[in-house]
Amino acid sequence: MPERGGKGGKLSNKGRQERRSGEVTKPQIDKKALQVSVSQAVSQPRLAFYSPVAAAVLNYLKNTQPRFSISSELARLVEADLARRYPLLVSHVKRALEVKGLRRRAKGSGAG
Repeated sequence: MPERGGKGGKLSNKGRQERRSGEVTKPQIDKKALQVSVSQAVSQPRLAFYSPVAAAVLNYLKNTQPRFSISSELARLVEADLARRYPLLVSHVKRALEVKGLRRRAKGSGAG
Protein backbone atom coordinates (compact mmCIF):
# COMPACT_ATOMS: atom_id res chain seq x y z
CA MET A 1 0.00 0.00 0.00
CA PRO A 2 1.44 3.43 -0.88
CA GLU A 3 2.24 5.60 2.10
CA ARG A 4 0.47 8.89 2.61
CA GLY A 5 2.50 11.91 1.74
CA GLY A 6 2.19 15.65 1.55
CA LYS A 7 -0.03 18.01 3.48
CA GLY A 8 -3.19 17.01 1.64
CA GLY A 9 -2.85 13.41 2.78
CA LYS A 10 -2.87 12.24 -0.82
CA LEU A 11 -1.55 8.81 -1.58
CA SER A 12 1.91 8.90 -3.03
CA ASN A 13 3.93 6.25 -4.77
CA LYS A 14 7.12 8.15 -4.01
CA GLY A 15 9.67 5.75 -2.68
CA ARG A 16 8.32 2.77 -4.60
CA GLN A 17 10.16 1.60 -7.64
CA GLU A 18 8.57 -0.48 -10.33
CA ARG A 19 10.60 -2.97 -12.27
CA ARG A 20 9.91 -3.53 -15.94
CA SER A 21 7.89 -6.62 -15.06
CA GLY A 22 5.50 -4.41 -13.08
CA GLU A 23 6.67 -5.89 -9.78
CA VAL A 24 6.75 -3.32 -6.97
CA THR A 25 9.88 -3.26 -4.81
CA LYS A 26 10.28 -2.31 -1.17
CA PRO A 27 9.56 1.36 -0.41
CA GLN A 28 12.62 3.53 0.06
CA ILE A 29 12.98 5.91 2.99
CA ASP A 30 13.86 9.49 2.08
CA LYS A 31 16.63 10.17 4.61
CA LYS A 32 16.29 13.96 4.44
CA ALA A 33 12.52 13.84 4.99
CA LEU A 34 13.10 11.39 7.85
CA GLN A 35 15.58 13.77 9.54
CA VAL A 36 13.20 16.72 9.16
CA SER A 37 10.28 14.68 10.48
CA VAL A 38 12.21 13.38 13.49
CA SER A 39 13.42 16.90 14.32
CA GLN A 40 9.85 18.20 14.12
CA ALA A 41 8.63 15.37 16.34
CA VAL A 42 11.35 16.03 18.90
CA SER A 43 10.51 19.73 19.09
CA GLN A 44 6.72 19.16 19.12
CA PRO A 45 5.75 15.56 19.97
CA ARG A 46 2.09 16.29 20.70
CA LEU A 47 -0.63 15.44 18.21
CA ALA A 48 -4.21 16.65 18.09
CA PHE A 49 -7.21 15.42 16.18
CA TYR A 50 -10.98 15.87 16.19
CA SER A 51 -13.01 12.85 17.22
CA PRO A 52 -15.98 13.08 19.57
CA VAL A 53 -16.25 9.27 19.60
CA ALA A 54 -12.61 8.78 20.64
CA ALA A 55 -12.91 11.60 23.18
CA ALA A 56 -16.01 10.04 24.74
CA VAL A 57 -14.50 6.54 24.92
CA LEU A 58 -11.22 7.76 26.39
CA ASN A 59 -12.92 10.07 28.88
CA TYR A 60 -15.18 7.21 29.96
CA LEU A 61 -12.13 5.04 30.58
CA LYS A 62 -10.44 7.85 32.49
CA ASN A 63 -13.54 8.31 34.64
CA THR A 64 -13.97 4.61 35.38
CA GLN A 65 -10.41 3.26 35.64
CA PRO A 66 -8.05 4.52 38.31
CA ARG A 67 -4.74 5.82 36.95
CA PHE A 68 -5.92 5.57 33.32
CA SER A 69 -3.88 7.85 31.08
CA ILE A 70 -5.53 9.08 27.89
CA SER A 71 -2.18 10.21 26.52
CA SER A 72 -0.47 6.88 27.17
CA GLU A 73 -3.36 4.90 25.70
CA LEU A 74 -3.50 7.04 22.56
CA ALA A 75 0.27 6.77 22.08
CA ARG A 76 0.09 2.98 22.48
CA LEU A 77 -2.81 2.63 20.01
CA VAL A 78 -1.42 4.98 17.38
CA GLU A 79 2.12 3.59 17.55
CA ALA A 80 0.85 0.01 17.27
CA ASP A 81 -1.22 0.82 14.19
CA LEU A 82 1.57 2.82 12.58
CA ALA A 83 3.97 -0.10 13.15
CA ARG A 84 1.44 -2.44 11.53
CA ARG A 85 0.84 -0.17 8.53
CA TYR A 86 4.34 1.25 8.02
CA PRO A 87 6.83 -1.16 9.64
CA LEU A 88 9.88 0.00 7.66
CA LEU A 89 9.24 3.67 8.37
CA VAL A 90 8.59 3.05 12.08
CA SER A 91 11.83 1.09 12.42
CA HIS A 92 13.79 3.93 10.81
CA VAL A 93 12.10 6.51 13.05
CA LYS A 94 12.82 4.48 16.20
CA ARG A 95 16.46 4.14 15.17
CA ALA A 96 16.72 7.88 14.49
CA LEU A 97 15.18 8.68 17.88
CA GLU A 98 17.60 6.30 19.64
CA VAL A 99 20.51 8.04 17.94
CA LYS A 100 19.21 11.32 19.38
CA GLY A 101 19.13 9.64 22.79
CA LEU A 102 15.37 9.87 23.13
CA ARG A 103 13.31 7.29 24.88
CA ARG A 104 9.62 7.00 25.24
CA ARG A 105 8.08 8.34 28.44
CA ALA A 106 7.84 5.92 31.31
CA LYS A 107 4.48 4.18 31.60
CA GLY A 108 1.97 6.20 33.55
CA SER A 109 4.11 9.35 33.65
CA GLY A 110 1.96 11.33 31.25
CA ALA A 111 -0.92 13.55 32.10
CA GLY A 112 -4.08 12.51 30.43
